Amino acid sequence: STLGNSLSFGNLTNSNGSSGSSASSPTRAVYATGTSSAKIEAVTFASTGVSEAFGDCLTGKTNSAGAGNSVRGVFGGAYLSPGDRKSNSIEFITIATLGNTQDFGDLTIFRTCLRACSNQVRAVFGGGYFTPSTTASGGTADNRIDYITIASTGNAQDFGDLSSGSIHSRGAALSDSHGGLGGF
Repeated sequence: STLGNSLSFGNLTNSNGSSGSSASSPTRAVYATGTSSAKIEAVTFASTGVSEAFGDCLTGKTNSAGAGNSVRGVFGGAYLSPGDRKSNSIEFITIATLGNTQDFGDLTIFRTCLRACSNQVRAVFGGGYFTPSTTASGGTADNRIDYITIASTGNAQDFGDLSSGSIHSRGAALSDSHGGLGGF
């Protein structure tokens, strides 16, 4: 609610902040660390300091996309460790409680380096690096957008298309549903 420079908050324990994904509620931020160890860590906004262990992802992954609402965090797509395998899986956590991710469903395609954003009802996943199967190497820019309803589980559905395909677009999405842009 004020303008100014950022201040030091603390440090992540298991991640350098690279290749991970995140979600948040009004009280806590959660980071899927983007390492082969599959660790999830969290910080509480009301305090500063080192992150705490939250739980584990179902698999080690990097370059997934994270989003969520005040109850759940969701993480979709990824490079699976080890190797150049892409994932179409979506996992979820309940942000208020510590614990491991659970299976939510699947994206419509295998991809990594995608972006996500959400409001309290839906999360959308767009762009990224697409392959036709989890074992295919390489990939092409993808323009598809998928959506899920955060309160339920199930596979993503087609939402539409980006105006062009994008590779390595991670972290490039923003929603105004929390009052930051338009107050909706």
